Order: sequence, then structure tokens, then C-alpha cells
Amino acid sequence: MSKLKLNIFLAISVFLLAFASCSQQDGPNVPEETGTPMRFRARTDSESRAVTTNENIKEKPFAVWGSYARTGETSPVTNVFNATPVSFNSTSNAWEYVDTQYWFPGFTYNFAAIHPAEDKNLTADFSEGSFSFDYSISTANRVDLLGAHASRVCTGDATSTQAVAFNFHHLLAQIHFVLKVDPVVTDKVIVTEAKVYGVNTKATYSQHPTSDDYGWRTAGNITTKESPYAVSNGVEVAPGKSAHLFPDVNNTPLLVIPQQVNINARLELSYKIGESGTVKTIAADISQAAAHHNGRWQIGRNHTYSLTIGTDDYIIFDVPTVSGWSLQEGGNHIIQAK
Repeated sequence: MSKLKLNIFLAISVFLLAFASCSQQDGPNVPEETGTPMRFRARTDSESRAVTTNENIKEKPFAVWGSYARTGETSPVTNVFNATPVSFNSTSNAWEYVDTQYWFPGFTYNFAAIHPAEDKNLTADFSEGSFSFDYSISTANRVDLLGAHASRVCTGDATSTQAVAFNFHHLLAQIHFVLKVDPVVTDKVIVTEAKVYGVNTKATYSQHPTSDDYGWRTAGNITTKESPYAVSNGVEVAPGKSAHLFPDVNNTPLLVIPQQVNINARLELSYKIGESGTVKTIAADISQAAAHHNGRWQIGRNHTYSLTIGTDDYIIFDVPTVSGWSLQEGGNHIIQAK
């Protein structure tokens, strides 16, 4: 080949390569070996009130969703992660996943994450940078559901390609029912059965990854007396003592989807004082007690309801408390036996 033909061939080759590089519109076109791998870090919110903490979050994988678009443009949006499990490797002391993805300058990335990844009760949608999912809470096997979001503009420098830090916050609410027995009672109180019903168990959660405007919208699936949300029995409380009506199962408290407390929400309690006592049944209106904290079970909060047995013919429903909130002012609710 003559020198002139060789020069023409090389010039055309360079032009074609440059044209192919510049005409790529759907996403970056950079060799993987020249890019920086995407990595993740995870921790829980410092205001954590539930069972998953910084100490044990590493015990289970989380799932991550992610997408990118050219910086300054809203479309096209391309998904890069779709419920990808990310597990902690104690040997490398890092969170890892399969099928490594890479950062590319000039693109803005949005991420959402759910912990634990193994929770099969949700169906998620991550499109156009928005994250939402339908969720059904299990009355038999509740999990401490956590969520997080992050966004990143990749410019190519070390800061824009460092590990994405997920600061997980609790997406559910805790409720506790504590039975206290006044010292004037002459014998132990035996709870033969306790039920909670009137609780919504299905909802849709939605959150834009660059916003804190997250929220739940319930779907109207409410538990009934015949099919309650929670059942407990065999709790015994001595005079002057207290105990949880629904003890933690596997270190998991009574978790609910954040929601407006239904007007039909009830705590039904069957109990007797002493082994030979007569069993009495009461039904407490939880919505009346919840009115002291705006009538809602709030996301990431711990709501405690205390009931005090003073004699064998009435129970006092104390003013509830919400962890991290100022105590509400107000009187007690007297619950008559039926």
C-alpha cells in the first residue's frame, strides 16, 4: 500500500471512530477498564427507633435501583440497577454486588434502596427517577423495612465517583401496648387473650429520590375481629409490675404501615385477676388514644399505649407517648368491661 493510501485509510478510520463516539445518544460509551466501579455504603438513620441498627444492618443484603440521564436533561433515562442485591463482605469489609457497573462523566444518577432485599411483600417501580412500591405487611412475619435514596452528578473527579452512601430510615411504625397493674390489686393479672384489629395492611409508598417528600397511601385492606392483626395470650403481670401485651417475636416489635388510625381500630383484652378469677373482656378504642398524637401512626416512630388495671371492674388507658416527640397533655380514658 502506498504511503498516500495508508494516510487516507488512517484518516478515515480516525474520523469513523470519532463519529461513533460522538453519536452515542442512549448512554456512555467508555471502555469499562477506564471507568471507576460503582460502590455503595450503608448505615441507619441516627434517629433509629426500630430493630435494625448500624450494628446489624450488615447481616442482610439490601436491594438497589438506579438510573441515569445526561446532566441537564430529563430524558432519555436509562436504568442501571433493578432490585440488585448488595451484600456485606466481612472479609473485604465492603458492600458488594455482581455485574459491576461504572461511573461515566456527564451523567446524573439517581438511586433508591430497600433493606432487607429478601422482603417479598413489595412490588417496586423505578422509572423516570421516581421510586414507588406496593406493600402488603405480613401479620405473621413482619420485617423492619428500611428505605434510602441518593443522587449524584458524575463529573469524573474523585468526589463524584466515590461510594454512594445510603442513610437508611425506617419506613414502618412501631406500636406497643403495655399492661400495668396497680399495687392495690391483690393478685396477678392473667391475660387469656389480647387482639389488635382495624389495622390497614396494604398501601403504596412513593418517594422521589431527590426529595424528602415520602409518603404512604393505604389501600383499604383492614383487619377484623375475626381475622385480627395481632394475637397474644398467656401474659401474666404481678401487682405493681408491667409487661408488653405483644412481646417481641424474634426481636421484632409490633410493626404497622404508617397510617391514619382507623375509627374501628381496637385493642380487645380478655383477662382475669388470679387463677380463679372471672374472665372479663374489654374493647379499647385505639383511635381515641391516637387522637393525642394527631391520629396517625407515624413513619419511623414508636407509639406506646399503656393500660393500667386498678380494680377488677375497670381499666385506665393512659395518655400514649411517641418516641422523639414531646409528651402530649390530656386525661386518661376509662375502659369499662363488657
